[in-house]
Amino acid sequence: MRRLRLLALAVVLVSCSHSKGKDVFVFAASSLTIPLQTFAPAYHAAHPDSDIKLNLGGTQDLSHQLESHAPCDVFISAGSDWLHTLAKQGFVSDANLVPFASNKLCIAVPSSNPAKITSFADLAKPGIKLVIAAAPVPAGKAARKALANQTKLSPSFEDKVLANVVSQETSVRAVVTKVAFGAADAGIVYVTDALSESPNATLIQIPDSVNVPVEYYAVIPKGADQSKARAFLAALSSPVFRQTLTKMGFELNPK
Repeated sequence: MRRLRLLALAVVLVSCSHSKGKDVFVFAASSLTIPLQTFAPAYHAAHPDSDIKLNLGGTQDLSHQLESHAPCDVFISAGSDWLHTLAKQGFVSDANLVPFASNKLCIAVPSSNPAKITSFADLAKPGIKLVIAAAPVPAGKAARKALANQTKLSPSFEDKVLANVVSQETSVRAVVTKVAFGAADAGIVYVTDALSESPNATLIQIPDSVNVPVEYYAVIPKGADQSKARAFLAALSSPVFRQTLTKMGFELNPK
């Protein structure tokens, strides 16, 4: 795992060391991959001398890269836990953190649904091959909270489900990809990730009574180019980007 993080950091450092002009370097949670890639052309049209350079991954891995002083203009985090850790270390400020969007967990199953999973409760059936995000990943932490919430209603539910876990991934995108390719019977992912893999994956809802929403925050790391960062943050509040988020299943928080 450490070798993978160092390799990812090396790639970021190399790409940033060759940066010129007003390109904005954005570290973003992997669940925002598609909306940010979709929005990039519109951002460039509004800022012809600037492109969005994306570094996408699990929030925990991106946080470790910031701790290693990787150049970054804007950091978009899933959840606030890692931001608070970075703030204590002086890498970001956690003052007045306001989420701009949120996401919900769901179950993704292959379109063929070989295990015949139809509900959250089915994840506890013996023999289910389940993939989830690792515990440090915001989606993984939220999934475990949802399992714990259900356990209050169904004793031993969490233990039974975790016994079915065959893989723990470093990002929620990796989870949904495994499901879409049929490498697992099910995965606990964000609604937006399940929708993005249609028709290769089918979405099964997790009841709101036990679900754990995850919010997204955008911050400017210490040492970032303030003018580039603020221009990008303003773009995140634009109708174009907010409409992109809505179309892809994200829930918008008030501006």
